[in-house]
Amino acid sequence: MNPCRRVRLPGGKEGGRKRFLSRQEIATLWKALKGFEEPLASIFRLMLLTGQRSGKIKAMSWKEIDWEEELWIIPGLKMKNRREHRVPLSRVVMKHLKTLRKEATSADWVFPSRLQNTPHIKNLAPGMKRLKKSLGSSFDHFTAHDLRRTVATELSRLKIDRVVIAKVMGHRWADQEITGRVYDRWDKLPEIRQALERWASRLKKYTTDEPAKVVKIRLDPWKLRL
Repeated sequence: MNPCRRVRLPGGKEGGRKRFLSRQEIATLWKALKGFEEPLASIFRLMLLTGQRSGKIKAMSWKEIDWEEELWIIPGLKMKNRREHRVPLSRVVMKHLKTLRKEATSADWVFPSRLQNTPHIKNLAPGMKRLKKSLGSSFDHFTAHDLRRTVATELSRLKIDRVVIAKVMGHRWADQEITGRVYDRWDKLPEIRQALERWASRLKKYTTDEPAKVVKIRLDPWKLRL
């Protein structure tokens, strides 16, 4: 018999994180990143623009970028669900990546590490600590994952379909129904691209006070890779 079977730790079960950034907080963060150290500023920007996990951004390699199709193809080995994840890259992300490419110090990694035996940046904690200090007390509990939650929330505000949002996030439950898992092979790349372009436009409005241009993309199924 386990003597600890009836022991209950103080505090109870920890709930899931719920924090996401308000529009004002998004603007404050974006402004702070303009003067923040690189490459950490670029990592945080790409997280906010794409909605991808920090680990995927940090481990992004140049060979994963399809410049012609404007896609970031994350191998299944890097994904929790072991399925390849294709992320359409908005125009602003493509522009930023092209700038990083010109200044690249590594032929392999977008964010190479300065440490020996470490191929790419892995630890954001020191940089996050410095960033939070520059942002003020309202960001005391800010985490990198808040950016991912913020993107999902903002896409929902844009009335993006939840299945599309789930696919942006790369969630394993995006196709849980039998129809999605077995029969429906449409991967919604055009819809995902449109969603991320709209989010990039909304983000520009939040951070510059400029009216966002409506991005219209023709959804052409014949151009989609199945």
